[in-house]
Amino acid sequence: MPPCLSSPIVLARPTVLARRHERAGALAAFAHVGTAPVAHFAVPKSLETKLGLVAAPWFRRETGTANAGHAYGALRLYHGHRPVSPWPP
Repeated sequence: MPPCLSSPIVLARPTVLARRHERAGALAAFAHVGTAPVAHFAVPKSLETKLGLVAAPWFRRETGTANAGHAYGALRLYHGHRPVSPWPP
């Protein structure tokens, strides 16, 4: 067996994201949050069954609530606020 496959993987130091990577991730999150309402609310009733987007009103409210939280976190990250969780240490 090659030596690289038999030895355990050891990371020399933890991965630290640069500020530009955090901003890029926040922009990607904004793209997701911006397109999700289109899929859930702007689709005409005639296309819902064809596209498989039939959803009860409670599901649409739940989707909006989840995306609102996602947008809030992405906005805070974009403006430089770090997550409050202890991970990564």
